Amino acid sequence: MDLTYPQWQEPLAAAILEFNSRQLDEKIHKAEEAIANRFKELEFAQDNRHERLALSDGLSILRDVKRDRLGTLEEKSEYLERFKRSGSRFVVEETSDEKLTVELDVDFDRRPAVNHFRTTSLHFTHHSSADYEYRIDGTSVFCRLIEDWHNEPGVPQYQNVRDGVVLESAIRGRNNAAWREWFHGFNVDDEINPVRKEVKWHEMEAVSWHGLKYFILAKKLPQPDALRYLRQELERLQTGAAAFFKEAEKYGLERDDNSRLIDRLRVAEGKTQPPDHEIQKLFASAENFRITDLEFSWERKLTRVLEKLLAE
Repeated sequence: MDLTYPQWQEPLAAAILEFNSRQLDEKIHKAEEAIANRFKELEFAQDNRHERLALSDGLSILRDVKRDRLGTLEEKSEYLERFKRSGSRFVVEETSDEKLTVELDVDFDRRPAVNHFRTTSLHFTHHSSADYEYRIDGTSVFCRLIEDWHNEPGVPQYQNVRDGVVLESAIRGRNNAAWREWFHGFNVDDEINPVRKEVKWHEMEAVSWHGLKYFILAKKLPQPDALRYLRQELERLQTGAAAFFKEAEKYGLERDDNSRLIDRLRVAEGKTQPPDHEIQKLFASAENFRITDLEFSWERKLTRVLEKLLAE
């Protein structure tokens, strides 16, 4: 595996890949020592911010490894309770294949920064971090991307945005044979166009980051206003989804949240599946019930988020 900073990433990788508890403690110590030494070397260096961020993430990974593999049950339980009590962290996704967390009111370096949030994502082997600025207008939330970093084993660390500017020249410069081999089907315009939209102020929809908008408003609006809005949204989503399921019955469909054929729907017994244009017509009608088709798809997830925030 080609590492960007082998000086300290090699001992870090050795610790991550060690599952023998008797050897793990020693390897963690070596990795922590290598990271600490590198921090000292970079203390007065210039233009090494990307490595400092990687070093900070390395320490965070080591803390997780120690907790998960060396910690006692009591320590693990105490950590989970602290995590649950954290008032600024929103877990978007937490599966074996994907982890996405948002930390509110911190910047890229996890320093206090009002009206910013930091995302940390791990999708299989792809690790990324990003800093967004946000603002609230009534019950609407707007955001824009300020900076991001991406790490992938065997791929040079790269950045698409810095200081709110799309690094288009760097993105196009990566459009070479090696890059297309690393990322099969890579299209440079497909990479640039979404980023251009992200750096502009845009409204955060309810489904964005699985309900992050609700989390931000719950933390930032005056409590009575926040509770009123969250309760209204809960009612809107639940009544809208119920009405949509009722509409689906006219098409010979019934509720099935685990269906893979039609989103949350299956063909009712004794009925035939409607043609594609009829299904499209059905989902287009969702707005008649004051929800979007995406909100219908994510209604269970959004409802759980709202219920949790209302219970806090």
